[in-house]
Amino acid sequence: MTSLRCYKFEYLLDGEIALLRGTAAGCSPVLLSLAGPAANEAGVQRRLEHEYALRGLLRSDWAAVPVALTRYGRRPALLAADEGGLPLARSLGEPFQPDAFLEIAIAVSAAIAAMHGSGMVHRDIKPAHLLVAPSRERAWITGFGIATVASSGALPGVESPMLAGTLPYMAPEQAGRGEPAVDARADLYALGVILYQMLTGVLPLEASEPVAWVHSHFARQPVAPSERNDAVAPVLSAMVMRLLAKAPEERYPSASALAAELRRCLEAWRNQGNLDLVASAPLPDSPGIQGDAPGLLAEGLQRLPPETSALLMALSCLGRVVPAATAAQALDVSEARLGGLLAEAVAGGYIVVGDACYRFAHERVQEAAYALIPAADRPDLHLRLGRRLAQRGSTVTTATATATAASPARLTSSTRQSASRSPN
Repeated sequence: MTSLRCYKFEYLLDGEIALLRGTAAGCSPVLLSLAGPAANEAGVQRRLEHEYALRGLLRSDWAAVPVALTRYGRRPALLAADEGGLPLARSLGEPFQPDAFLEIAIAVSAAIAAMHGSGMVHRDIKPAHLLVAPSRERAWITGFGIATVASSGALPGVESPMLAGTLPYMAPEQAGRGEPAVDARADLYALGVILYQMLTGVLPLEASEPVAWVHSHFARQPVAPSERNDAVAPVLSAMVMRLLAKAPEERYPSASALAAELRRCLEAWRNQGNLDLVASAPLPDSPGIQGDAPGLLAEGLQRLPPETSALLMALSCLGRVVPAATAAQALDVSEARLGGLLAEAVAGGYIVVGDACYRFAHERVQEAAYALIPAADRPDLHLRLGRRLAQRGSTVTTATATATAASPARLTSSTRQSASRSPN
């Protein structure tokens, strides 16, 4: 690798961990995350080492992928490939025009959806960690210093402070004491804060000290964007407020679901020049979807790859929230393969990735998956799952005992015989 002395660096952002772009004749540009002069170097070093350890899970189409741990100016630094783009933080301060807002929001949502599809929860999404292409068609994520992975929760040896994240963007559950568990929906809350800033030019909540920030995220309701800025379309205001819901289950089930709504809005804006006729579409976890929800969701589940559908059926026998290690044992697959097979279910909003666990986005998704199992096959499937857990000495309640979590009496009948067996 070319010595860093050959590069000319410019600051993109300053701070506890500064971001620099380096260029050199005949070399590809690079990004350098660098401990700031006043930063706790040991703490920054741990975060950079954690981000570097995750490099095998990151992809260049949605992340700045680390290539080396190093030191620069005697300070800890992390070198990453530079795919382009500028930090979104540099563009904030004034409300965005609708077309710019929608294009950037779609690009960022797509990047976050891809990250969640890889099994990762960022836990520190903020404008400084989002790089946006000049065309506004692509975005990349950086700053994975406290990210977690479903198969491991957190990498061994990485210290996770009680208040992990950046206070203005921290979801209520991140500031709590473990209930509810932090999952991918915490990243969606942070994205809601960012989109609020883009629409209004200001943060949805304000505070001057950590305790006040925690209280604000838990207890204070932000003013709707359309009330702060009457140029904001009601549909965009409603979408952002949904992202900012205090309870994770009241937010969007996935970043891909959000991106789909944003694309509808962009299409309407380009065709009509306004969003007056656009209404927020019902999503799988919407309270407005009642009696026929399992049937509608079952159709979507059946469009997934057969192995993924089979996994979801088996997971539905284990409960709404399943530890990744338990799921891998019960389904007789490695945790890495399990994450890969569930990627499309995560991207589709059916499964949410949490800290070392997988969670059905809504109880009706679990019900719909269970309904796909032929009634005659359910006892055998429960028995096989329970035996696998028992054989490996699991201390978690077996599949047979958890069958009551998805009562067959509440479910519709199955139609998919071919996926009634859990994958081997």
